[in-house]
Amino acid sequence: MSKPETTATPLIPGYEIKELIYDQGFTRVYRALRCHDNRPVILKAVRDEEPAGDALAALQHEFELGQRLRAGGVIEILALELGARHPVMVVEDFGGTALNLLMEQQRFPLAEVLNIGIMMARGIGEIHAADIIHKDINPSNVVYNPATGVLKIIDFGISTYLTREQAGIANANVVQASLPYISPEQTGRMNRSIDYRTDFYSLGVTLYQLLTGELPFMAEEAMEWFHCHIATPAPAVHSVDPAIPRPVSDIVSKLLAKMAEERYQSSIGIVRDLQICLQQLQSSGTVTAFPLGVADVSRRFQIPQRLYGREQEARKLLSCFDRVASGGRELVLVSGYSGIGKTCLIREVCKPITEQYGYFVAGKFDQLNRDVPYSAIAAALRDLIKQLISESESRLALWRERLQQALGVNGRIMVDLVPELGWIIGPQPELSQLPPLEAEQRFQRAFMSFVGVFSQAGRPLVIFLDDLQWADTSSLVLMELTMSPDVRLPGLMLIGAYRDNEVGPESGLVQSINHWEAENTPLTQLNLRPLELSDLANLLRETLHRDQEAVAPLARLVQEKTAGNPFFTEEFLLSLYRQELFRFDAESGCWHWELARIQAQQITDNVVDLITAKLHRLEPATRQLLQQAACVGNRFPLAVLMVIADLDRDQLLTQLQQAMSHGLIAPKGSAYQLLELKNSDTERPTLEFAFAHDRIQQAAYALLQDSELKQVHLKIGRLMLRRLDSTQQQ
Repeated sequence: MSKPETTATPLIPGYEIKELIYDQGFTRVYRALRCHDNRPVILKAVRDEEPAGDALAALQHEFELGQRLRAGGVIEILALELGARHPVMVVEDFGGTALNLLMEQQRFPLAEVLNIGIMMARGIGEIHAADIIHKDINPSNVVYNPATGVLKIIDFGISTYLTREQAGIANANVVQASLPYISPEQTGRMNRSIDYRTDFYSLGVTLYQLLTGELPFMAEEAMEWFHCHIATPAPAVHSVDPAIPRPVSDIVSKLLAKMAEERYQSSIGIVRDLQICLQQLQSSGTVTAFPLGVADVSRRFQIPQRLYGREQEARKLLSCFDRVASGGRELVLVSGYSGIGKTCLIREVCKPITEQYGYFVAGKFDQLNRDVPYSAIAAALRDLIKQLISESESRLALWRERLQQALGVNGRIMVDLVPELGWIIGPQPELSQLPPLEAEQRFQRAFMSFVGVFSQAGRPLVIFLDDLQWADTSSLVLMELTMSPDVRLPGLMLIGAYRDNEVGPESGLVQSINHWEAENTPLTQLNLRPLELSDLANLLRETLHRDQEAVAPLARLVQEKTAGNPFFTEEFLLSLYRQELFRFDAESGCWHWELARIQAQQITDNVVDLITAKLHRLEPATRQLLQQAACVGNRFPLAVLMVIADLDRDQLLTQLQQAMSHGLIAPKGSAYQLLELKNSDTERPTLEFAFAHDRIQQAAYALLQDSELKQVHLKIGRLMLRRLDSTQQQ
């Protein structure tokens, strides 16, 4: 903590700075007085000397969320004032101190820890009631005044107003939350989206530290933290400190469950169990066992994120991975209809990859860009580079040395394919000109050398290429060469997914499959079928909190409408919920419905019609924006979308937020918060979104008339042409 800076130049007019209380990273925090009423306040500012776009975006984002969040357990945001160069956020000062600083000074008694936990859980519940996920619950973001007993949660810089957010494969720079406190799903390596229950895990880590004086895990680098959160069981609190009563220890263990479905499902349940512990402690001086979670009833309509009906396929997939981790090389092809769950199954390998400290990278072929060679492979390698550049300087230096040694004079080949590689190995000299065939062979050798740097026994590399039915010939040839018997790439797992109903017998993909079978390639083929009636019944039972007998008639109706397609099933159930055909009964803690009312709705049994209806519920301008985005591809940069849509920043932000709130698109990372800045850089390459599913993109695309299609594609073509230099144009 720094000394008072009362003589410093005023940060903003009308405020008298008393003390600098935090000065790290891009942020400075001051205690101050508001001059016109002498009210104590806290000023949160971005360092003037830092060109901190991300930090400014986080500050603006925090202010915007604060305007919709007024709650007793959350810090009150008073204003966003204009400083000398950057905005400064003004928040209340109730005389509290960050919990992490208090923990350095003292060990709280058990009763006070329980009371802190109750207040934190209530505050988190208030945040969730506003449909906000905090995503950064930890002791430094909890301010507590021991004298008054007031506690408030602060810092909403990375919070989200999305009720569910898909975490990408995260690294030390991308994971902005404090690494010791993030949930397993927040690492992006759990095949699970982030929802409100991520905050319960972080609460569990905080309570663990308050009770024991130490964290449940210790690590140094980001990958080690990820491994701990995903794969390492936390030692029970009572095993670390036997003075802690077993029921208190069990509450923390429940909060720290690796799977969100196994944690508490509501802040009400957490508060109630902590209150029972506190009441027993105050009345008898001890805490005796009692059943946990009796009051833990969530009113949210939440479809579990677990896989249903894929147990056999998951076992085969993980067996393949085990062989790869032991030094083998495997090719896995997963086929099935759109929405059948291919990607969800494949991402089940994310968890064991993290346990092995390996890499999972993914790329996707696009129906509208199927003539672009190596598009999905390049996307997968960009994913890999982004993970590498977040590692420690020593690790990055090691990768740099290995890459330079492996690529030699051919480094330019891979930099041309993946420009981000230049961040690691630096500028590369021009290549000598070769005839087309020899140039292609040189590229193939360089690619093998590149992959060989990362695929190792004990630290595998998994490359997932989606939508192989749209793969270009060059990519298929490269896949064949990668899996050929004379190529040695131990620790490589190549996974492809495709729609078998969209692949004809003469297609390039079928010819490649025939080639692999003839070459005796270590090939595993998994064909996913629709969910059985029993699988649908299990999904409904866990979603609606009812027994098998109660959900059986509804399961038959769902099967009849969706034909057991998982994506369609989820959309169908969400449609019923939006139409208020499910109602929650607080007394029983479960959902009720009238089958006759559902049948009377005559809901479509066509998933495209269902999504089209969802698109038509949007504002016309938002729907038009998604139609134009669909022409760009499954993923679309904001810079491109702004040009073809001819919108200003404010219009774009409003429409994107509506599409996100309906679950139609999702941001790739948190850079979308930059849009909230008045002078945001929409040319920034990380400002990118993706459709939540191919079916949504296809439905939006199908709504365009032929004349509109031609106009939008012409705009895209002209934009791409402008971005090429003269050599590339030739």
